[in-house]
Amino acid sequence: MNTTKPESSWLEADEWEGDNGLLGNRRGLEILREAIDQALMKPDDVVVIPVDDGSIRVLKLCDPPPPPAATRFQDKLILGIFIAILISIPPLALFGLHQLIKLLSS
Repeated sequence: MNTTKPESSWLEADEWEGDNGLLGNRRGLEILREAIDQALMKPDDVVVIPVDDGSIRVLKLCDPPPPPAATRFQDKLILGIFIAILISIPPLALFGLHQLIKLLSS
């Protein structure tokens, strides 16, 4: 007779070794597989993924894929501003140093 408690299922959408992915124990991935099969059989339904612990709770077939998120433009804009600030630091530092030397020499 096995008196050990059954392992609880878990499933996470997370970053692992630098890549986005799904992490989970064996039972969690089996539940995900069952949910995927159900979503493929009934494409109009939102399928609940009944795991004990995790960040993934529902699954929905979306074909064609949704349009790209608007955050890509925002990310590029923020990156551009950050690079512009980094590029402007050395000339501003040199200008300030030049003004300081000019002030001290007068």
